[in-house]
Amino acid sequence: MKANEITQKINLLATCRNIAERVEVIEEGDTEIPTYWKRALWYAYNPYIRFGVKMTPALERKMIAEAKMGEDGWDIDTQEIWDMLDGFSVSTEAASKKSDRLIALAAELNVHSAIVLAKIIDKSLARGTSESTVNKAFSGFIPVFNVQLAAKFSEKKIKASLPAYVEVKHDGMRAIGKVFPTWEVEIVTRKGHPIPAAAPMHKNLVHLAKAYKSLTDGKIDWQGVVTDGELMGGSFAETMSAYRSTTATDNGFYHVFDIVPMQALTVEGYVTDPVSYTHLRAHETRED
Repeated sequence: MKANEITQKINLLATCRNIAERVEVIEEGDTEIPTYWKRALWYAYNPYIRFGVKMTPALERKMIAEAKMGEDGWDIDTQEIWDMLDGFSVSTEAASKKSDRLIALAAELNVHSAIVLAKIIDKSLARGTSESTVNKAFSGFIPVFNVQLAAKFSEKKIKASLPAYVEVKHDGMRAIGKVFPTWEVEIVTRKGHPIPAAAPMHKNLVHLAKAYKSLTDGKIDWQGVVTDGELMGGSFAETMSAYRSTTATDNGFYHVFDIVPMQALTVEGYVTDPVSYTHLRAHETRED
């Protein structure tokens, strides 16, 4: 039973003492990596995929209760499972309807598959494991976004490259905004840690993303957007204090530097593809 193999791996990962041990469990030594294991890791740890439904303890219990015991029921490599996850990732269907569909699907699964599916939806396949851990096992497997940082001022370098473009450095907290096709929003630090205090800005990011979607309609495939910017609010100390808190704050703003389609970060070579992002930039230039 393939799903049972994954649950055994999840249990092993929970007992690992360090990253090296987790990597060894993930990559399975020198054996061939099963497709269903890598698929589970992909959906669970890809930060650019969201499913538009919250995996509550009650929903997980219902899924497990509906699942078939023993060897009966569909296993984790059943295509219907992955098709549903792909559909959820781009659907704006109500979360309650998605929950009903998960319960209905669970009724066709064996119990181990239902457990694994619930953990994938929850984005918590194995405790202590992150996308960086997975990438240590499979280099470059999970897309990671590293922001460009400001360089220290050097008069010598400026004089050597005149004329030069400069802009004010905003002294706040660097923040990455992600708006998914499901219209879920996540604002994280440049290291990927959630910033719950920035929750009041989610609705404004949705407005920005909808405007971007309208602008690019028919020009690029809509798969959500990513923004890069700086959270600001009073002095630097006040900003850090406010946005390191777990309490939402309205005393600040999000200064957006850039907005790009999600594919620019998740699809290799996307920004150099003449029919994708560069086509959009050329279109914008002509209209300006």
